[in-house]
Formats: sequence, structure tokens, C-alpha cells
Amino acid sequence: MVMKIQRTDTGLPVRVALAKARKSGREISEAAGIPYGSLLRKLDSDREFSFTEILRIAGVLDMHPAELLPDEFKPNQKRNVA
Repeated sequence: MVMKIQRTDTGLPVRVALAKARKSGREISEAAGIPYGSLLRKLDSDREFSFTEILRIAGVLDMHPAELLPDEFKPNQKRNVA
């Protein structure tokens, strides 16, 4: 049986965290070492964040990396697989 995996909006939780922290994309880009254009594409969900990028952003925002993951990746969440 082959599972169909849907693309996940990894940008949304990061956008929310940036807004709560009152940080600009430019600030996060520089502090996390992620090229600004790449960060913008990922925030717009045109691309997905790598685990390393999530770790870097979490470090800059002084958050646990799980807080930057979509709900379906958090513990005790049911996964929807089509």
C-alpha cells in the first residue's frame, strides 16, 4: 500500500512566530543564516523549511523547534494521510 503524502504548509507556523516575536524576515534571515529570498519563498510556502532551518529559526526566536512545526507534526496530533 502506497501512502499519498500531502504537502504541508511549513511557512504558516514560522510566520506566526515571527509576528509574535515582532521580528522581520530580514532580521531572521541574517540571524539564522538563511538567504533572504529563500526565507521569503519558504514563508510563502512555495518551498518547505528544512529541519536545520527550523532549528536555526527556533534558536533565534528562543523557542522550542516543535513550536515552529505544523500541527500534524506535533505530538498527540492525528495525521491526515489521503
